[in-house]
Amino acid sequence: MRLKSVKRTVAMALSAALVLTGLQMPVMGLELRADSDKQISGLGTGAIGKPDVPADTWAKWSGSYVWYGKYDSKYTMQTGEEWPGENEVMEPVKYRVLNPSETKFGGKTLFLDCDRTLYKSVFNISLNNEWKYSLIRNDLNGAAFLNKAGCFTDPEKEAIAYSTIAAHDLVAGTEPGKVDQDICEKYESYIALDKDRIFLMDAEDVSNSDYGYLTSDQEDSRTYATALQKDGLEYTIHDRFDPYKYWLRSALYPAAEQKDDVAIVDHAGDIIYQIATCDSTDYSQRLEPGVSPAFNVNLGSVIFASRIPDTEKEYKLTISDNNLKIGVKSGSKVTRNGSTVTVPYAITGSDAENATRVSVLILDKEYTPGMSATEGYTYLKLGVSKFATSGSGIFILPSAYENKEWGKDYFVYILAEDENEGKETDYASEPVLLNISSSADEPEDQKENQTLSFEKESVTLKVDETFKNILKGAKTAVTYASDKEDVASVDGEGNVKALKAGTATITATAAASDEYNAGTATYKVTVENKGGTDEPTDPDDPGSKDKVTGKVPPVGNEKYASSADNFAPLPNNNKINGMQLDFSKVKASGVKSSDLKMTAIKGSKFTTVKKVADASKVQMTGGVKVKVKKKTGIATIIVKKDGSATLPMEDGETYTINFKVDAPKGKKLTIPIGTAPVIKTLKELFGTDIDSGVLTATPKKNASKVTVSGNSLVIDPAGKDTIKVQYNYMNKKYKVNISVK
Repeated sequence: MRLKSVKRTVAMALSAALVLTGLQMPVMGLELRADSDKQISGLGTGAIGKPDVPADTWAKWSGSYVWYGKYDSKYTMQTGEEWPGENEVMEPVKYRVLNPSETKFGGKTLFLDCDRTLYKSVFNISLNNEWKYSLIRNDLNGAAFLNKAGCFTDPEKEAIAYSTIAAHDLVAGTEPGKVDQDICEKYESYIALDKDRIFLMDAEDVSNSDYGYLTSDQEDSRTYATALQKDGLEYTIHDRFDPYKYWLRSALYPAAEQKDDVAIVDHAGDIIYQIATCDSTDYSQRLEPGVSPAFNVNLGSVIFASRIPDTEKEYKLTISDNNLKIGVKSGSKVTRNGSTVTVPYAITGSDAENATRVSVLILDKEYTPGMSATEGYTYLKLGVSKFATSGSGIFILPSAYENKEWGKDYFVYILAEDENEGKETDYASEPVLLNISSSADEPEDQKENQTLSFEKESVTLKVDETFKNILKGAKTAVTYASDKEDVASVDGEGNVKALKAGTATITATAAASDEYNAGTATYKVTVENKGGTDEPTDPDDPGSKDKVTGKVPPVGNEKYASSADNFAPLPNNNKINGMQLDFSKVKASGVKSSDLKMTAIKGSKFTTVKKVADASKVQMTGGVKVKVKKKTGIATIIVKKDGSATLPMEDGETYTINFKVDAPKGKKLTIPIGTAPVIKTLKELFGTDIDSGVLTATPKKNASKVTVSGNSLVIDPAGKDTIKVQYNYMNKKYKVNISVK
């Protein structure tokens, strides 16, 4: 829940008042301030316009804006060792809407470009201007931005698309998509994106009038446009750093042997170039430009757009939350008496407690994810006397629908919403269709919806491995299907077999019956080749770590492998010789032993924050050992093999943790001398996804350069060398050598 309690109390009071007075507040395709202070401008991005075409090079950028995610409102400076976390003030970030319905990056997306610089950085650690191998690409898709603690919520991160676009030659001209002759000659090629979630703009992008940008040749052969100017955040270092400059990903003379320079936009709006790195080891003296991220949001994740009060073209989004679900309460029916409709509802999912309201959406046509509209719908708030995750509410069917047939001429949906204050993103469940008779005298039996969900939303398998995902919520017979039978097959019982490298979607369908509507659920299966390899399954995907099954949200800047999003280990006094298990946030209601699963490195030791009530009742299976101190009741769990630990807690609940063992093992790698800098992830080096340890690397001869970026290595193989790599986790050391030859 991101709303303050006082706001929720007021909302409940107003909602109760509406019910008592019989008032309803419909939105017939128009903006209307509801009692929750939320403005609905349209479905999807229908209300968000495209940028204005600049009248000339003196015109500033003009168009719509979307607030999305958060970042430090003060300043952020990369120190070369870590990203600062102290004294940060995380506030919503404003983005320019370049296209509310873009198709060129694969799929249909909302294309956003940050309205200012967020932090400073070099482009790369070596004189290499290739975006594909750059440090800035790795950081944007890692600890500096995408995975930075507090930057994005899980639903926001999931909605960010993987953007792919092929390289192509730049074309000189004045039409949209073309560039100035000077730009064409210097940068030559549009720089490709290959499943990049966060990226920098290309010189072609910032020359495109369809995106609200415009450039023209000047006498000094530099390209200038006021639209390109951006503000920088308030920085404390001003003597050697201009926060109003920002990087592009365009390489200067990309075919040249010497790959030194990269395009930037300076404070005046000139597209010039700057060296990809610098020789200074004093970060306070570096001349780096700022970083202004761009990315795409999947339109299928955007349910509403809401205009920010007291603005003309600034919006926040309501995006789907896969952990927030709603349905008609089991055993109940939706009823109608005249124009009054009563809806018994139940909100479920791990984010159910975040819900602040239930909304009603009436459409002229059936809802499909990603649909955009500014008319043909009615938006209502379900009136309840006191909001709860399970209850019953009413709404008044507007008179416009009196002579129309429910389910034929119009369609009624409910959705649970998690509203947030100011410019923060709102969240909602996927809309659920309500079935009812249009006649009050001859009511039709209401079928109950089947809300299906898989225990795991995604899983990674090796070729020939088998797996069965636990399906929940099915009331009728279930059939299974794979969209790529050559990658992963599935039988009638839901057993999946990995066949070849690739990605497949498994769909479970529960059949319709006299009592239930049909229901479906899907999950993704990623298949990797067997055994170790010098190259990862997806070497150029900087966000590939986020696709690993079982990751929990980061605690600080650390991650742990676990399938329970509300059950994360905590650092033990900021040391890595042990981890603490915090049960304080685990809700007793509805928790089953199968819900608590963790992956731990072999030999890991965990201690509980919450006391165990009775040590004599501790149960263990497999290679898990539990020791309990009688005086304190604190349990110590040591994991050597797969197994489980069942702990009776002080609150009377019993929690079972199922451990799966991960045993890191160094994989010998060889990198050719003289190639472009490469990035090697923790999984490539040691075969583990648990990245809460400390990674170090030392070149034996210093002939090659290596930098640790988060838990990845960026290696510049300049000369013959042996790089000694070590991964420390809970007082255990794992080693491997990388040969450069």
